Amino acid sequence: HRTPPPQIRCGNTTILPFCMVSRQRRRRASPLPRRWALWAVWVLALCPRTFRWPRSSDAWNGQTSTLLVVRIIVEKGTPGFEVKKVEDKMGIRCVPVVETHFDGVRVPKSNLIGGRPGMGFKHAMMTLDYARPGVAAQAMGAAQGALDLANVYANRRKQFGAPISSHQMVQQMLADMAIQTSAARWLVYSAAAQIDTQGPGPEASKVAAMAKCYASDVAVKVATDAVQVFGGYGFMEDYPIAKFFRDAKILQIYEGTNQVQRLVIARH
Repeated sequence: HRTPPPQIRCGNTTILPFCMVSRQRRRRASPLPRRWALWAVWVLALCPRTFRWPRSSDAWNGQTSTLLVVRIIVEKGTPGFEVKKVEDKMGIRCVPVVETHFDGVRVPKSNLIGGRPGMGFKHAMMTLDYARPGVAAQAMGAAQGALDLANVYANRRKQFGAPISSHQMVQQMLADMAIQTSAARWLVYSAAAQIDTQGPGPEASKVAAMAKCYASDVAVKVATDAVQVFGGYGFMEDYPIAKFFRDAKILQIYEGTNQVQRLVIARH
């Protein structure tokens, strides 16, 4: 008996989570412990997590140490696959982050992504090349939104008989925020254009990392300065700038921390 192909291939499913963190929550994509590798062989279960696949049938009895990274689609409703804890996050609370549990999951070989074992790590890195400019675009939007709110508030809030936007220290903050946001925008455009025209590759990896790293740093800086412009009110949830401040931080973390982005840039 052959299990029908996943609904994702039939166009009936539009959401496909991409998970790349092991149970130990490591910071980088790396092989999982051997006990997981044997389950990955026998059960053929993987995606949305990344498991290891043996090069030869010797791994059926654990006699090989040469393993490959693979990705396999596991559909919602597959026996043994469960979504467990929903994380309580500081920011981006509109985006659910959950724990996924795999207990004796079995899927057909047709669920293997890439057509053959060993393509998982390559596909994961190519996915990040396309995803990182997307995170950079989020960051640029967050920076622009925080800047817009700060501009409005600075022109409405009066101190000493004049809007605080007339004070030079506030003007300097707003000017720096505008400069950084504009620079981030054009770096994001450059990364998106290069990936559209050239596709994945070493140069795309570099420019994607540059866009993600710089734009997310800008988002955090601009959101922080915007809270400063709001003063005490910026620390209150009554004003929307608090949400920008909380949401911005994750942009420096997911799709690869900004420390990792700097390593990627340096190595290219």
